[in-house]
Amino acid sequence: ETHLTVTEMAFKGIITFPEFTPGHDWYTYVFKVTGFEGDLISDEESREGTLEWVPYNQVLEKPTWEGDYDIFKWILEDRPFFSAKFTYNETNQLIEKSVTFYD
Repeated sequence: ETHLTVTEMAFKGIITFPEFTPGHDWYTYVFKVTGFEGDLISDEESREGTLEWVPYNQVLEKPTWEGDYDIFKWILEDRPFFSAKFTYNETNQLIEKSVTFYD
């Protein structure tokens, strides 16, 4: 998605999104990347929108899904490996969440 090649990463967690699309659960694997090579692709090449580098102290100020803020905090706080579940309703509001951290 970015044209970057990861050279160093840590597996941080698994997130389940029940019925994220009608009839389908989504499973997301979360990694913290601490090393990479390459350059970001241009906005024209990206299917994900505008890609940008954001300083750590500004990550939580960016607009995103409500549950993403929890994920970002867990990564920034270097919390242990986690398993989480985020349930959104049909208007994309977070209506339920749970998390277990494993030491």
